[in-house]
Amino acid sequence: MTRPRLWSSLALVSTVGCGSGSAGSSATCTPDSARLDGTLEGAAISGSYASLSSYVFDAAAKNQPGTVLVSFGTGGKLSLTWTEVVADGQGTAAYGSLALPTDGPLPGESFCISAATVTVLPASQGGGISFELSTLVEGPCAGVSVAGTLAGCASPAAK
Repeated sequence: MTRPRLWSSLALVSTVGCGSGSAGSSATCTPDSARLDGTLEGAAISGSYASLSSYVFDAAAKNQPGTVLVSFGTGGKLSLTWTEVVADGQGTAAYGSLALPTDGPLPGESFCISAATVTVLPASQGGGISFELSTLVEGPCAGVSVAGTLAGCASPAAK
């Protein structure tokens, strides 16, 4: 049996032109674009992706989880799910999956996200979400958790 690789750190900023501040809850995002920045096993990861392939957001409601599905770059995908109803600017626990784009470092690598925080961003910050992923497993969720962090934001196209 192959054990998952240990991941050091990676910042995923799922929009080009995130504003000042670190990726995660203080990030603001430019509509309809993606950006990856950070390091993973010592490898620098930095890429800008214009025009999201898709951005689907459903807010949590009583007895219904919230979800966000973002497709970016060539095959990059982020899926997060949470159960708490949250107001703009507030964070809540989430879980999901991530596939890195095929046109960058670690092309097409997939991860299960078993612990994360997602924050719904207000319109004044470009809308969308910011997130911090704290527990990742390389490949399917049946694997062993690995060390590492991942943070970023995502925003839909302007209406």
